[in-house]
Amino acid sequence: MANGNGSQPDASNVQIGIRHIYLKDASLETPGTPDVFVGKVKLRQNSAAQASDSTGKAENNPMQLQVSSRANMLDEQNYEVILQVTVTLHDQSGKTALLIEVHQGGLFFIQGVSRQQLGPVLGSYCLHILFPYAREVVSNLIAKAGYPQVLLPPVNFDALYAQTMNAQSQADTTPDMENH
Repeated sequence: MANGNGSQPDASNVQIGIRHIYLKDASLETPGTPDVFVGKVKLRQNSAAQASDSTGKAENNPMQLQVSSRANMLDEQNYEVILQVTVTLHDQSGKTALLIEVHQGGLFFIQGVSRQQLGPVLGSYCLHILFPYAREVVSNLIAKAGYPQVLLPPVNFDALYAQTMNAQSQADTTPDMENH
């Protein structure tokens, strides 16, 4: 967005506000019950550092954490951002004991941000705002399912956004081998 003389917008004109934060969807599945409660099956026990391992393999982690997001432009200044958090707990045999999926939504007012700046705002900044709300929903659902407390590790949305942009730029520069 350029101002009247064709230059970039002034950073002092940037406005980002939260209009509303809401739970868009939540799902809880407990295929490990009641066996996990009567001792027939035990949950894997690892440290928080291992639980946040990015490999996501059930044989390495008691918990898998996956995050994704999407943003929808409602009008020139209002954007809906949805953070999807999926948590899977595994038993000692690697089977799914608990599966939670949360879609945490936010309606954001964004003004004075250039197109180049909009990606990081929607793909990182807004997600940092939504994650604590999604973390609370996940924690509450785990407790309501009767499982021991699980604390989700922090997520670096800046790094995830950068990885996504790098992967997209590499995909854009990779030649299509089928056409050669």
